[in-house]
Amino acid sequence: MSKLVNKILSDYFEARNSIKITTLNFTVLIITIMFLASCSAEKANNTKAFYYWKTRYKLSEHDKELIKKLKFDKFYIRFFDLRIDKASGKIIPVGKLRFNNTEKYPYKYVPCVFITNEVIKKLSKEELNLLAIRINKEVEYIADKISLKKENKDSLTVSLYDELQIDCDWSVSTKDKYFFFLKKIRKNAINKKISVTLRLWQLKNKKLAGIPPVEKAMLMCYSSGNPKDYDIENSLANYNEIKKYIQGQSYPMELDIALPIYSWAILFRNRQFKTIVRNFNFKDAQSDTSLFKQIGKNRYFVKKDTVMFDYYVRYGDELRLENFNKNEMSKLIKLLKSEDLKLNNSVISFFSWDSTYIENHGYKNINEYYDNFVAP
Repeated sequence: MSKLVNKILSDYFEARNSIKITTLNFTVLIITIMFLASCSAEKANNTKAFYYWKTRYKLSEHDKELIKKLKFDKFYIRFFDLRIDKASGKIIPVGKLRFNNTEKYPYKYVPCVFITNEVIKKLSKEELNLLAIRINKEVEYIADKISLKKENKDSLTVSLYDELQIDCDWSVSTKDKYFFFLKKIRKNAINKKISVTLRLWQLKNKKLAGIPPVEKAMLMCYSSGNPKDYDIENSLANYNEIKKYIQGQSYPMELDIALPIYSWAILFRNRQFKTIVRNFNFKDAQSDTSLFKQIGKNRYFVKKDTVMFDYYVRYGDELRLENFNKNEMSKLIKLLKSEDLKLNNSVISFFSWDSTYIENHGYKNINEYYDNFVAP
């Protein structure tokens, strides 16, 4: 909308230099701009959400306190992955969601199913049709089993979800089969919207990647470089890299947005990659000077042998702490709002829910990210 207002103003000042503009003309211009601005404000209807990407659904009392502080509308919950078993070559579900049946689930949610591109590549269209049927049945089974349902005003049991999201980094070579599969998912998911995740390369190269036949796509606004590369500063998210994919882009359907708040530490030994340490609280490295010495912007030297989160670390090891900092997040949000993307009714989701990730960012900062996104 801001681009349209700028165009009107530009046309006005150009016309002013060539013809006589009356007070009435100028008044009509101002009223038009105010009307357009008010229409934009009225149409905006954003939703705040989080991804829950764990194998067990369990909220601690601390989690529940954070939910109250963050005041969001729904979770995107990973129900299971579909991968190819290396031993048998079969397609198998991995990491099915486990749930405490005694704990009632009070939040609106979207089930998510992650499918590797290799699965799509391996299966024929006939097999993909069967897979779509099985996925819908499995999602309903898990929803029933963990009681993610409620009674409506007529005492009828209704589902707490009205959308199913498929997460797959499809390729140019698999797009036809993947889009066929999505159509079959839509056919079998009665009274459910189907959404997909959209990688940055699929936004920029939409002619090659194709447009998925669904209602909505969730643009995953983070990049993953190679965490094994010792010389890079941040493999997790880099604004300048992301900007190359978003700037000047549009998309022919409504987009939701996923912003990165997750973080991790990369452990190196003799400049060689050893492992990724997840759920690492950055404050530990910053405050424990007996164990860590800061040697760079986001790098820490390990001062003695110890065990940390089930990892054995040695004197001389290095940790590279990676996340998407507040400054880069602010620039990313400003960039997204400036582009010709359909974001008035977007879900603004944060990936992903974990108390350590939230504490590394600060819940007030996360609330600020959302407020800045929805602000006119």
